[in-house]
Amino acid sequence: MRKNAKILIFAALVLLAVFALFGCSARTIKYDLGQLKDDFVTTPRSAKVGEVVKIKTNIIFDAGIHVYVDGEEIKNTAVKDDTGHYKYWEYSFTMPDKNVTITAKPYVEEEVYGLCVPEDFTFSLVWGCGGDSYYDSKTGTLVKQNCATNVKDFTTVFYMSDLQKAEIYDLICDMQPETYPDSFDPLIGASAPSRTIILTVKTGNDSAAKTITCKDVTLGNEPNGKMGEKFMKVHDKIVKIVTSSNEWRSLPEYEFFYD
Repeated sequence: MRKNAKILIFAALVLLAVFALFGCSARTIKYDLGQLKDDFVTTPRSAKVGEVVKIKTNIIFDAGIHVYVDGEEIKNTAVKDDTGHYKYWEYSFTMPDKNVTITAKPYVEEEVYGLCVPEDFTFSLVWGCGGDSYYDSKTGTLVKQNCATNVKDFTTVFYMSDLQKAEIYDLICDMQPETYPDSFDPLIGASAPSRTIILTVKTGNDSAAKTITCKDVTLGNEPNGKMGEKFMKVHDKIVKIVTSSNEWRSLPEYEFFYD
């Protein structure tokens, strides 16, 4: 009787050991990403059954990424960094009790960042010392230096991608331009020379255009409260996108500089 009991206990221990080794072991995650492999930031190679797996990808201008787990599409979430700018897309799924294969393919669509940008959303920005530079999203008109002897030499056309416009639309919606006075100083302090900033926004859906004019703005960067901070986020994002474009870089160097 005791011998049988020992055998049963031994068998139970063996079963527990087998379960511990194999029942809770991680399942394998394979990837077949083709041309998109360099756009995947994190690619976990294994996970335990029931574990939430998170895959991160770069945000691609003008496109998105469909990600599939064994042929079944999983949704993504746009993740922002501490400055409020979009950093990457995150896809997640719960690990099943089997090995899986991740596949992906690119796509292009009007809805990006989880935002449906209205077709009639437009904006324009005057910026720089004396308001010397200008960009209009509707016409694509980009002027590097208005005071140049021959302005045409400093003028080109640049159209932002849907993704770039969506990020600006997100910042503008957060800013709520309709709450701003027509004349506003977004920064604290004064400087010589100063700069002029004029932001005109039409958020779409048949909304009226709103123009916010900022004269004699310091060259410093201390925001005038929350409203100043949000305004400058819009300004800085537009300027960064425009001045990083190949169209801007192809224009001549400034003809005149301010002392």
